[in-house]
Amino acid sequence: FKLGYGSEWGASALIRATVPLSQQLASMTDLNLYSKRGVGVGQGFQWESPDRVGLLGSFYLKDEDPHSKYDQASVFGQEINEERYRFKLEHVERFDQEHYVNTRWNYLSDPAVLAEFFRREYRSFAQPENYASWVYGNHYIGSEAFSNYRLNDFYNNTDRGEYSFDLYRTKLKGTPLYLQSENSIAHLERVYTNGISGSAYDSVRLDSKTTLFLPQRYGWLSLVPRAGSRATYYSKDEFSNEEIRYIPDAGMELSFQATKVLSNRERWYGQGLRHKIEPYLDYIFEDSSVNDTNDLRQFDAIDALQDEEKVKIGLRNILQTKRNNRTSRFIDLDFYTHYLVEDHGAGDNFDSLFVDARMPLTKRLMVDALGECNWNSGTIPFFNTRIYYDRDDMVLGLEHLHRDGLDSLWTARADLFPESRVSFEGYVRYSDRDNDVEEIAATAYMTKCCMRYALGGRVYDDDEISVMFSIGLAAFPEARISSSL
Repeated sequence: FKLGYGSEWGASALIRATVPLSQQLASMTDLNLYSKRGVGVGQGFQWESPDRVGLLGSFYLKDEDPHSKYDQASVFGQEINEERYRFKLEHVERFDQEHYVNTRWNYLSDPAVLAEFFRREYRSFAQPENYASWVYGNHYIGSEAFSNYRLNDFYNNTDRGEYSFDLYRTKLKGTPLYLQSENSIAHLERVYTNGISGSAYDSVRLDSKTTLFLPQRYGWLSLVPRAGSRATYYSKDEFSNEEIRYIPDAGMELSFQATKVLSNRERWYGQGLRHKIEPYLDYIFEDSSVNDTNDLRQFDAIDALQDEEKVKIGLRNILQTKRNNRTSRFIDLDFYTHYLVEDHGAGDNFDSLFVDARMPLTKRLMVDALGECNWNSGTIPFFNTRIYYDRDDMVLGLEHLHRDGLDSLWTARADLFPESRVSFEGYVRYSDRDNDVEEIAATAYMTKCCMRYALGGRVYDDDEISVMFSIGLAAFPEARISSSL
């Protein structure tokens, strides 16, 4: 039971009954009462076994105030009527360690139903995914049959039916050469939201890339020359003729490693410290038979490939220590840029500086960073930093996302004493670009006997406020109300 009040829902009572039908299958029935919006009902099933996990869910509400959040003239509001619903199916089936199927499908009444009634999902997938994937792979090959199709016409999408087959880098018997091959055949169609300009277009595309490597070592120096070719075929459609693009390529990787033991003493990070440094260069040359990528239909990154001549220059630093008598990485930090022989008219000799860092500083503290620094313009187009601390009675997370001219978002999470009789969780998202607290939430839990009680509140930047009180069985703390904040 969840009882509460929200400025968008009014007074609400969200009730879920979970019935274990077997050891592997459970039924979940929802009755959601909103004083401002009406009565919502939901029915779902969850299943889990060693080889499969999945869920089937449905939700329906005849909305008494469908435009309370999104005005009828807005982009979202134009798609909303009083019939609000969603259906979803998720399933993973693992046949063995090399073979599995993964699928997810969502069908919605309108693009706002998740934002209004399924906040948790909306934060992760503002446009929900629809796909089916069959995967088989081992140490030598990887293959996938993949389909992704739009079920709701209020989203843009690249509809795709594709089969790919890859041969991982494998030594050719009786030679010093290694072969790597990537191949795919796909039917692709670019479709647009109703009311958005742009004509839908489609193509059958065959893409194949084959590369030969000749790894060599001269003392401490590793040298890996390579040569290959890529061919991409596009079928004819009503807008374009058939097209074949060839991209022969060549390159050479050069690197070496040097290590030094900095300490054998035990410190806060572990037992001993060893530094490994790896400078590397990678010359890249690609010569496309198509001079202008606008001549090709654009579906994904394959279609945007063009002439390239550049040298990747990088420096990787690894600090290693021992924890529990096992070698562990303390810091793994990679810096790289590109010297641009072909600058595509940019007029710059060097590309941006890219940073990729993964730093498990202690057994409990993890820091990740991924970003781009454009030293030609003095800007930072993108940078994402995450700090995560985990111990038995406390889980803390802090993340900062920067996108130049778009976002500067701070997100903080806390989960205190999760296994105790009294626990607490909190969440806040703040935009320092707009000086705006976009969302803040806090919930306290108490377990007494066989029952678990919760009291929480949430505030959004559009002046939406909600307060919720819940009662549930302590044996099912993971069971969430399907329509929840």
